Order: sequence, then C-alpha cells, then structure tokens
Amino acid sequence: PPPLPPPPPLPLRPCLSYPLSPTIQDADTVIAFVSEWVNDRTVQDMLVNFSTIFGAVSGLYIMLTRKPGGESLSWYSAMACTRTTKRMTETWWLAYAVFWVLCFGLIIGGGLYKWFDKHHYMIVCGGLAAPLLLQPFIAPGITGEANVPVWSRYSVKATVWIAIFSFIGNWWYTHYFYSVLKASYSMPAHDLNAVPLAMYFATHFYFTLYHALAAQALRGVRTLFVRNSARFMFECSLVCAMAYSTAFTESATISAYPCYSFADRHQAYTLGSAFYGIYFLVSYPLFATIDEPREQATPIITITTGKASPTKASPAKGGKGGKGGKGKAGTKEEASTDIDSTDLDQEESTHTLYQVVWEALGAGMAVLMLLDIVRAALPLPLLVPMARPCKSDASLTCPPFDGQLC
Repeated sequence: PPPLPPPPPLPLRPCLSYPLSPTIQDADTVIAFVSEWVNDRTVQDMLVNFSTIFGAVSGLYIMLTRKPGGESLSWYSAMACTRTTKRMTETWWLAYAVFWVLCFGLIIGGGLYKWFDKHHYMIVCGGLAAPLLLQPFIAPGITGEANVPVWSRYSVKATVWIAIFSFIGNWWYTHYFYSVLKASYSMPAHDLNAVPLAMYFATHFYFTLYHALAAQALRGVRTLFVRNSARFMFECSLVCAMAYSTAFTESATISAYPCYSFADRHQAYTLGSAFYGIYFLVSYPLFATIDEPREQATPIITITTGKASPTKASPAKGGKGGKGGKGKAGTKEEASTDIDSTDLDQEESTHTLYQVVWEALGAGMAVLMLLDIVRAALPLPLLVPMARPCKSDASLTCPPFDGQLC
C-alpha cells in the first residue's frame, strides 16, 4: 500500500515560533561568562576587600547617635552646605561631571581614541578642563559670587587647591605608579616630566568630581550625628572606604583603554587601588574643611536658592533701642540677602587663598611621604625617567598607534 502522508506539523505557540538554538547558545554563553567572572581571582579578592571595608563602615554606623532634632532630616538635605557659594560650587562641579563623564564614555567606549594624535588629546582634555579652570574668573555668577572679590571666592580657592594637588599628583605620584605598579602611558602625547601633559588636565576634572562628593558625604555625617569618638572612627572608616572605592572605580572604568596599562592587572586592582587611595586619605578630609561652616549642635538647615541663609539670626542694624529700631531681630529681607563680600564676615570660618595654597602643598607632601613609605617597605627603587619608554621604542606604543613613537 502507498505510504501514509506525514501528519501536519503541530502549531507552535508564539513564544516558541523562533529557532531555539540561538537562545540556548546565548544562555550558555551568559552562564559561561558569569561562571568565569565569579571564579576570577581578581573578582574574588575585590569582593573580600569591599566586604571587609563596608562591613566595618556598617558596623561603626550603628554606633552613631543622631543630633537632637535631626531624626527626620534626610541625608540629601544634610549633605547640602549652608554656605551658598560653596553649595553652588559643588552643584556646578557635579552637574559638569555628567557632561565630561559622557564625553569620556563616548571616546573610550566608542573607540574614538583610535583616531587621536597628541594634539587631539590636548584638545579634548584641555577643553574639558577649561570650563572648571576658568569659571571662577569669567563666570562667577554660576556659583553666586559675582559680587565677591576674586581672591575671596570659594570657587577660586577650591579650584586652586585641586589644581595644585592634581599637578603634584601627575608630576610626582605618577612615577610611583611607574616604579611600584609598573604602569605605563603609551599613547602619543606631549609630555611633562615623562607624564602626558593631557593627563594633568584630565586629573583636574576627575578630582573635582571626587572631592565634591566626598565633601558632601563628610558634611552629611557631621550634620546628622553627635560629635564623639564613635563618629570620629566612622569618619575615618568612611574616608578609607571612599578612597579605596574611588581608586578602584577609576581603574575599572578605564580598563578598556589599552594605552594605560599595568604589568599585573590583578595587583593593580587589589593592591594598586589601596596605593592610589592614599591620595584621598589625605585630600578628602582636608579639602572638605575649606570655607566649611562651623558645626552646629543641632542640624538646622535653611537653604534658599541663590540666597545666603545664615544658621542663626543676626540682629538688625540699629536693633532694639537703636536708630530707627523697633526692637525686632531683623526683617525678612535682612535675614536673606544676595551674596556679596559681607557674607565673608559671617561667624563661619573662611580660608584665605594663602592658606589654601599652603594646605594644598602640605597635602601633596603628606601623600608623597606615605607613597614613599610604602615603596621603601616593599622595597622597590624609585626610578624617575626623563621620557616615557615609547618615546624611543615604537614597539612599546599601544596597539592603536603601534609602530610609531609616542
């Protein structure tokens, strides 16, 4: 008899109407990737490091005591500075950080750096740093300091502090990375003391982001919690956690950029993050003190946009019994006035530019000593070359530019 015709194919449900093999293959790839990631030695060590650090921070946090009246105050409100010019400067730095982070993400993630030469690096890094460096002088209104003398502006003092500290970091500290972690820059660039000149500018805008966030975090702690030994230990642990996290995050986010490399990336992530974090152990708490208002016994936060907001009432001119006085502490207009040079005479302490310069230089020396103590303890020699190796050997230039001197 003739063979029976094959049965009609069973209808497939919509969710199974596509080929299964690519889905299964993709799932296997994902599982293999996750398995490899979990079993990676660097990932395991970093999980241990972060668990230890933030475990200590969490343990010390539960020992803190809230200030009277601060139980309902949010962290966001507590982190805002009551000195208007400082708050507006931090807001400007953080807002601008969104722009330059997106630019760097596009350049590195999109591979645009492959078409860069030494002039492009200067244009990009110098161009991104220029708004931060020039704003205090040509656009002080952004930080509410249009009527404040130039050298008394917080934005000027903060910019000078970061500029000095970041310059020292590139001029000196980079050579410790060359010697201790065997790091190397191998892209085409103009050099200054064997360090790409573009990195001096890039470090500046990186550090404005880091220090603005750290200052706000420390302010939040000091605003919300009673000052005692428990808070001091918590602040120390928080600075350590922020320093290590900052260093690791920067290393991880630029790992896709082949022109900044390490001989041992595992060592760079685990121990190198602690080495780099030494910068911030010193700089975070010192920078946060610049023009910081005096700590109050109770967290009274009164903030108005674009207005000065004293934390305590000031007597009106010709107060009680005075000329034209009505016995009142002052009017609404007197309690909140536009920023001008008289705001610098508030009770809260302010720094002079002279103090800022010397504190930045002192912070730079303190970090240098700590880095050198670590280097000597290893022990490793400190080598300070006059030029990067890729300046004389084209084979050492990173892949996008290999075959040419950097």
